[in-house]
Amino acid sequence: MKIGTFLTIENYDWIKSFDILKKYDFEFFELMPEFITPSIISSLKNTVTNKEIILHAPFIEPNLVAASDIIRKAAKEYYLNNMLPLINIFRPKVVTTHLGSKHKLYKEINFQELLALYKIIPEMTFENMIGKGNFWHASYPNTEKQIDEIIKKTNLPMTFDVGHWLKQNIDVYQLLKKYLPQIKNIHIHDLANGKDHQTIGTGILDLKKFMNILKENKYNGYLSIELIPDNLSGVISSYKLLKKYI
Repeated sequence: MKIGTFLTIENYDWIKSFDILKKYDFEFFELMPEFITPSIISSLKNTVTNKEIILHAPFIEPNLVAASDIIRKAAKEYYLNNMLPLINIFRPKVVTTHLGSKHKLYKEINFQELLALYKIIPEMTFENMIGKGNFWHASYPNTEKQIDEIIKKTNLPMTFDVGHWLKQNIDVYQLLKKYLPQIKNIHIHDLANGKDHQTIGTGILDLKKFMNILKENKYNGYLSIELIPDNLSGVISSYKLLKKYI
């Protein structure tokens, strides 16, 4: 497996972050270009020349599983306009995607736009989200049943978010075993005092148990540290702890 991290999420001082983190042996960096400028991308492209880059698609506005055909199609175009230029620059092997929101009155999901996107961007993965109490726009999928439906109808690969499961008090270890064949990327962070995206080792995640499952099943995907708010010292601490279990 490859160990990497997000290059900050709440700000775009990526070059400064890279200068701090480059002394450590991160195998890749994940970028979340929600609000990005060509100058930042150009600077990053010229600076991060010896590290693999994977991407996290914009998630605040798009809703790829909306009930409305118009909204789904607009979301697809928004996604393509934002991501294709970056994909052409960085050639990522993973593009993590928040699918959007599903209202409880909306019984059937139309996966047409999602499948169309997947044909254009085969590196695309979907991420499990948090349901009730989620302050982000995207909240689907957040249950095992919803994830099973997505896999059955689209066969889309998965980004498995550890903290999202922990926050819902769901058996993350059992689900990890179940979904490993579908998983290409793992967002790893801890849950401490009810808050996810915390430094690994500060909360309830049984890291030894988690990592043993990955090793026993010969997981060869990405393991991406995701801390919010931005916390480079926490990233470094998490990285050192993860390395002990490799």
